[in-house]
Amino acid sequence: MFEVLAGKKYHSRNRLGLIILDSNLEIGLKEFLVNNKEYYSDGDISKLFTKRHLVIAEIKKHISINDDYWKKSSHYNNLRNKLIHERATVDITDYQLADFSEVVEHILSKLFGFDFSRI
Repeated sequence: MFEVLAGKKYHSRNRLGLIILDSNLEIGLKEFLVNNKEYYSDGDISKLFTKRHLVIAEIKKHISINDDYWKKSSHYNNLRNKLIHERATVDITDYQLADFSEVVEHILSKLFGFDFSRI
C-alpha cells in the first residue's frame, strides 16, 4: 500500500504513508515478540504496546539493531502520534518519508531476514 501511495499526488499522501509505515513496523515488532522463543502472554503484549519504548527495550533483549534506527523510528512514531492524537497538523516531507521507509526496512530486515532490494 505504501508503494501505491508513493506514486500518487494526494494532498495527504505523505501523512498516510507515515501512518502505514509506522503501522507496519508496529505489527512487525509484535509478530517478532509473539513468535519468539520466549513466551509473551496477551497481557504481556498488551502492557508492552502501551508505550513504544517498552517494546523497543524488549526487542533489544533479543536482537542487536543500531540505536540510530531506534531513535529515528521513535521520532517518526512521535510524528505519527501528533497526526492522529493531537490537534497538530504536521507536514511530512518526501525526504522524511523516504528516510522512515529505509528505517522500517532495515529493522524488519534485521528481525525477519527480509530482502527489500528484491521488491
